[in-house]
Amino acid sequence: MLTLGKHPAQARHPVTNAPLFDNVGDFMPLLPDWRGVYLDGFCIGYVGPTGNIQFTMPINKIGQAVVDEALILVESEFVQVGKVAAPKEIPIDPEDDDDE
Repeated sequence: MLTLGKHPAQARHPVTNAPLFDNVGDFMPLLPDWRGVYLDGFCIGYVGPTGNIQFTMPINKIGQAVVDEALILVESEFVQVGKVAAPKEIPIDPEDDDDE
C-alpha cells in the first residue's frame, strides 16, 4: 500500500539535541513541508513543497504502477506534481568479477 506521510527525519531541540514530539506524542518532522512516500511502511521517496518527487531507488525497481499511484497521491495533496526524479540503474555485469 502506498501512502504519503511525515518526512522521516525527526526534529531535534537546538540546544539539548533531544528529539521533539508534538502534543499527541508523535515525532515532529525535521522538514514539516516535506512528505515521505511510503510503500508498505518503507520510505521509498520524498515529496517537496512544490510537488517534486524524488525516489530513493530506480523506477524500474519500484515499478511504474507505484510511480503512477504516487503521482495521484501527490496531486491530491499538493494540487500539482512537479518533476519526478530517481537514481539511474547501474547494470552489474556478472562476468566482471574483480575479486579474483
